[in-house]
Amino acid sequence: MLVTQSIQIRDLTAEQYEILRYQCRLAKNMYNVGLYKVRQFFFAENRFLAYESNYHHCKDNENYGLLHSQVVQQCLKSVDEAIRGFFKLLERKKEGKLAARISLPHYLKKDGYFPLVYPQPYIKEGAIQFSVSNKFRKNYRETKGKAFKAFKFSIPPMIKGKKIHEFSIIPKYNGRYFVAQFVYEIKEERVENLDKNQCLSLDLGLNNLVAAIDTNG
Repeated sequence: MLVTQSIQIRDLTAEQYEILRYQCRLAKNMYNVGLYKVRQFFFAENRFLAYESNYHHCKDNENYGLLHSQVVQQCLKSVDEAIRGFFKLLERKKEGKLAARISLPHYLKKDGYFPLVYPQPYIKEGAIQFSVSNKFRKNYRETKGKAFKAFKFSIPPMIKGKKIHEFSIIPKYNGRYFVAQFVYEIKEERVENLDKNQCLSLDLGLNNLVAAIDTNG
């Protein structure tokens, strides 16, 4: 079973935070580039441009080379998920099962940010290394006059030793701070003697945290 642990990223230098903002801005750009390609293809062909084809259409874009390949793939997969959702709604609309107006996915804001997602994070000495592309390293040296110094994110003690399936850096409040998200695997506990005729309902509230009721009253 896969579960997620999220923690706020702390103790980075001002320069390292700026690198995260820059990379998340590039990820936003990459998402919009991918979305532009599928929208234009839809307008021209009135059909779906799959992720595999869209990926090759985006390779010449400048944002592509400045991002790690894993991040690029996840940006374009997010586009793929969004456009697939649109086509499912379009199909329901044609079948008369949906009355609401639908539209193609919208572009992200020009000054916005997008998460950096690594499905196969590089783990070394109990920490996840922040991975960037070779082109970014070269560009960093040319613009900053110094080599890019790698940094890392500590794995929370409670999940050390667990198999981590995905690592994400998520910008919050327009890049004011960042959250590290770890998706890891745990062994699912088997519930013995489960009475499937009984159930528990939980309702999250605004003034109260949660209201609960079960079939036993």
